[in-house]
Amino acid sequence: MLKSIRHFCAKDQPIFNAPTGESSSIGALDSTDMTNRAKLIRSGFSPVRYEGQDGEFLAKKLRLQDMPRAAAQLVDDDTFFGDMEVITEVTPDGRVHFLILEVDYVEGPVPLDSPDAQMLLKDAGLID
Repeated sequence: MLKSIRHFCAKDQPIFNAPTGESSSIGALDSTDMTNRAKLIRSGFSPVRYEGQDGEFLAKKLRLQDMPRAAAQLVDDDTFFGDMEVITEVTPDGRVHFLILEVDYVEGPVPLDSPDAQMLLKDAGLID
């Protein structure tokens, strides 16, 4: 039986809830901040443009099993499986989402400089 997406997306309990006090390693991404863009690209994020949307997105596709924190929280061998494709995406306006399109799961968007976004980016392989 498919679990409700609402169950996993409760606003007060995101799966990537970082501990308080953790500092962020990347600030807002915009067209003038090439350092953050370069850091994401070195970490395997690819530039993507979508028809009808302004700006460049940076996206990284992985298998759920390759993201240890996400896998530990989500894999249940009922709805979420380790071999599902996941997308971690940074938007042009400096937000981060986590998507599993196969089951219509979305986490975020959260601000790029937030602890939740940093935890998500690290899980996706962000290189410091």
